Amino acid sequence: MRSWCPLVALLPLVSLVAPPLAADQVRLPWSGQEQCFDVAGAAIACAGSGQDGELRPGVAWPSPRFTRIYCHGTGICPTQTGDCDADGGNDLMRDGLTGLEWPRDPTRAGAANWTGALAAADAFGLCGFADFRLPNILELMSLVRYEETPYTPSATSPASWLALQGFAAPPAMSWSSTTYVFNPAIAPVADFYEGDDAGEFKSASLAVWPVRGVSDGPAQLWRTGASLCWDGDGNPRDCNPGGNGTGEDGYLRTGALWPSPRFLDNGDGTARDLLTGLVWLRDTDCLGTGGWDLALARVAAFRADPAPFACTGYLPRGRAWRLPSIVELRSLVDRSRSGPAFPAGHPFLDMPLYVSYWSSTSATLTLSTVNARVLF
Repeated sequence: MRSWCPLVALLPLVSLVAPPLAADQVRLPWSGQEQCFDVAGAAIACAGSGQDGELRPGVAWPSPRFTRIYCHGTGICPTQTGDCDADGGNDLMRDGLTGLEWPRDPTRAGAANWTGALAAADAFGLCGFADFRLPNILELMSLVRYEETPYTPSATSPASWLALQGFAAPPAMSWSSTTYVFNPAIAPVADFYEGDDAGEFKSASLAVWPVRGVSDGPAQLWRTGASLCWDGDGNPRDCNPGGNGTGEDGYLRTGALWPSPRFLDNGDGTARDLLTGLVWLRDTDCLGTGGWDLALARVAAFRADPAPFACTGYLPRGRAWRLPSIVELRSLVDRSRSGPAFPAGHPFLDMPLYVSYWSSTSATLTLSTVNARVLF
């Protein structure tokens, strides 16, 4: 369930730099990765590598990324020049990239199983606000910076990066409100140790980190695609029983609404995602399989001369193809589906079950730089 793996035979999925977006399209965030690595995990110069650390697609992060909102027990401090009650546990952090607001102390709402986490987030209050909720997996993962180097407790895990931004130290894992549809007894969680999303049985006891607000920052988060609800045992249930919503992703559906249809077939072997503006090659198999270095090399070769590649229906037009970042690749995922978990009516061809797709993003965390992130 993790979006990384050792170097094995995987399919590259190639995309174009997005043209200027229409007003109703989302602006995907940059992953935060700045370095580049070879297949042995050694740092290399980024120029010409085609990696995420070179191209850095997506909306650049503001600096500082987070702004602390000083609060007392029942509201916002009348002046924001300092903490009026000297209690950092009462404060909020506003994300200047996404616009979402998070408790500065990620452990303040405690820990619970998944059902308890939904209830705890709904009942949570801080800084005079009572509109908190359990975040969906996209919202929770927006806090991860993919640049981090191999883990040391003092500086470089995603959790300690957040601490450097002014948060109290986050827990190892936090619940999302999203459910895995292929096994609804499991929910995705943010793993702040490895900087990735993982799956945990809903009976586990993990941290509850509520969020409030809508994603209205420079980078806008999008809906996960979840539309149904399940209980803690994985049984289907009404999303709004008795007019009291469950607080699940399938009920709240926060984030930018997907256009319908989601994709536009360009009639030349490519399709444009009308949500993100990215253009994708429809034939997912025409560049073959291979390790990460081969995926990067084949995309570069395809960009230079597509003639040797037998891509179904493709008409060469000098496009600037590249391997997508992990953020871009995950933007294709529909959390209401599995096998494959791509939106209904997607335009992609030659998609066998249980394959994985390379991203251009290295796994620079605890997993070591000899790994790269993939979409399973």
